[in-house]
Amino acid sequence: MVAAREGLQEPLPGGLCRGLSGGYGPHRLAVLLPGLQDRRGRRPGSSRAFADPPPVGGPGPWQWSARRIALVHRRQAGTGPLAPDPLSRGHLVIRVLSLVVFVILVGFGSGFGSAGGPAAEGSRTESIRVLVPDWSTFDHQADEWVFTALPVQVGYGTWQVRLRQATVREIRAEFKYDDEYGWKNALVYTDDAREARELDEYLELRHRNLLGKLTAAEQRLLEEKMRRIHARVREKERHEPRSFVIRVPAPPVVPGQPYLLDLTFEAREQDSPNRVTTLVVTTQIWPVVLPSSIPDNSIWLPADLHLHSVYSDGGHHLYAIRDALLANRGYRIAYMTDHVGTHRNEHLHRSACLCPPRGWCPIWFVFVDHDPCRVTNTWSCYVTNTQRVSRPTGISFFPGVELSAAHAGDSEGHALGYGITTFPMNWDGRTVFDLSHAPQQVIDVLNANNSAQPSSAGIAHPTGYYDWPWLGHIRGQNGATFRYRGMELMSGLQVNFGIDSSPVRVWRAETSWLVNQATGRPVFTQGWFPSVRTGSDLDPYNSSKYYTYVLVPVTETQWNDTARTWASRRQLVDRALRDGRTIASWRGSWGRVAINGLLPGSIQRGLAANSMLNMELRLLPSVGGTARVRLYRGNMVETVYSQDIAVTAGTEVTRTFSRTFPGGDQYYWLYVEIVSVGFNDVIYTTPIFLSSTP
Repeated sequence: MVAAREGLQEPLPGGLCRGLSGGYGPHRLAVLLPGLQDRRGRRPGSSRAFADPPPVGGPGPWQWSARRIALVHRRQAGTGPLAPDPLSRGHLVIRVLSLVVFVILVGFGSGFGSAGGPAAEGSRTESIRVLVPDWSTFDHQADEWVFTALPVQVGYGTWQVRLRQATVREIRAEFKYDDEYGWKNALVYTDDAREARELDEYLELRHRNLLGKLTAAEQRLLEEKMRRIHARVREKERHEPRSFVIRVPAPPVVPGQPYLLDLTFEAREQDSPNRVTTLVVTTQIWPVVLPSSIPDNSIWLPADLHLHSVYSDGGHHLYAIRDALLANRGYRIAYMTDHVGTHRNEHLHRSACLCPPRGWCPIWFVFVDHDPCRVTNTWSCYVTNTQRVSRPTGISFFPGVELSAAHAGDSEGHALGYGITTFPMNWDGRTVFDLSHAPQQVIDVLNANNSAQPSSAGIAHPTGYYDWPWLGHIRGQNGATFRYRGMELMSGLQVNFGIDSSPVRVWRAETSWLVNQATGRPVFTQGWFPSVRTGSDLDPYNSSKYYTYVLVPVTETQWNDTARTWASRRQLVDRALRDGRTIASWRGSWGRVAINGLLPGSIQRGLAANSMLNMELRLLPSVGGTARVRLYRGNMVETVYSQDIAVTAGTEVTRTFSRTFPGGDQYYWLYVEIVSVGFNDVIYTTPIFLSSTP
């Protein structure tokens, strides 16, 4: 049978730095579906405790994946070490206060929402939730499925959880795990009833969102709750999600068909190790067709351009990111953009290094090696480690940075730096250029860091908690930032990816402003614009794995050539990012429109008005369904092309058509929504900019 590799604890080579703690994404446990039962007569995700593991098999694919597993354990409360004298004067007061405290505790206990009813007098309620992704996408030819799980605890006591069994229903394969993987303490999320209720509300909203039943306002509420819950989980030190591996049995899985993975966990209270309760959580696995590269004169390579590790506030070291979180998902490029600067918590400073057992390592931008004990430069360690985990024919890792802009002492958004040769430093040479400069200064410093590479800046998550408000369509010419080369349309804790989602609206409005209103026509005279980007952000533990296709000007054979160095591959990617050669995809589908042979990110001036534009559409879906293809001019001022196309996973679709160029300054961009049964995908392309002005 199959064994699991807990945490993928691959030994680190000498000099590699491993952290102690990090952040996580509380992206899943599920929500109780009332009135629904499976063939075993059990509600999906119910809190029934099994004396033995549940039987293998079950109903066919469900169209939902969210579950809520609650464990209720009641324990008789003992008397305190000091009992009041019944004849003492304060005994009545103590009795009254005890009654008040009891009423409050009962009120709190009823707010936990745990199965089994309200807590009885003198009892405490514990609730265990196992957070796993709502769904995970893997290449349909993958031989392993790797998933992460984070048990969290609401209430009192110390609870331990382990994975005991995994069952793939449609394949009817069962995997049991031995005791060698051990028990791990659940993360103590909260003992506050109000925070516990918010967690349950978040899970309910997430379930309804998976079913497509949330309004736009409810989606915004879900994102707000998600950020608060994520921030609370990140506060917990020295607690990481656990990674497990399931080897996919033959025959190969069918692309586009959901597979239900039942995860059986065992939970016990540390004080009662012989009392074990079984919890079952279900997650969806979606095998899709993920091309490793797409030839288009050059090649489009799938990338994640915004990743964090234990160097800052991520939850995994680099080997785990490569082998557990990005493996078998089609990625060829991974850009590490860890935070640096004084805004991090102290424990995150400590997590950025691996201390030798003989001493304590500095927390300010230096690392200590094991043998010999010496201090090395942070950037050198960062570059060395990303280079060591890279694989020429697999995933290439590159080092970048995420900086916080500041205005009047407050954070004013985050910028991502690519192609840099060192962390940007302040004038004193000791502190990082972070949270100390205005947004435009941050952009300029990143662009100037290494003009030969070349380095460039992009705007991370333009809306949300750390939004980027310094935009021309909001503040006008004097309040705008310029010369950034990309903007994230999908990132981190996001649930709406449609054309009216807040990041897409900002990108649409700002691109229109730069083309039609900005002084000096910077797109056509300076050659910069906000290309479309995506990124997992805090940690790839998110259930959503976003894709940015980067156009690299070589063939697949040239990219894989063993004579090509890691530095040359990085330079190719950095130049493509600087030039804006990108396509954004939610779940791995790819598509683009070429105009007169020009690919996304191209600029052409001096094109005669009323001339003919010959257009070619190429679409490579990751799943089958209906592709709603829309080609827009400007900020949706004209729908140039509109067609609904039946597509099959992995089968390319092409269309050719012509349109007349109206003249002036124009730009064209593609939006595709692929609708499948229980699984959608979205594609955005960087515009092609055309002007009749020389």
